Amino acid sequence: MNVRKSKTPGRERTGGARSRAAERGIVPCNAYMAITALEMERFRRETERGNLMLRLNSVHAGLRTMKLEKAALARRRGRGAGDRRGAK
Repeated sequence: MNVRKSKTPGRERTGGARSRAAERGIVPCNAYMAITALEMERFRRETERGNLMLRLNSVHAGLRTMKLEKAALARRRGRGAGDRRGAK
């Protein structure tokens, strides 16, 4: 086991997680950077998804409004909303 001198007199430190990771060929700071990049990308995509859901809900609301307006206009003309005579 790797034993190093501690900055505190009378205490010795054994190799910690960083030294073991370095022995395995893994550089911890690179792993943390990769994890952080993945978390930021996930956050960005979740934000994008939320914005798209709001936009989609807005489009659906607009379509419902148009359908209701069409039905009201058709009733005023004296035809039922389901009557599509002359419409293509």
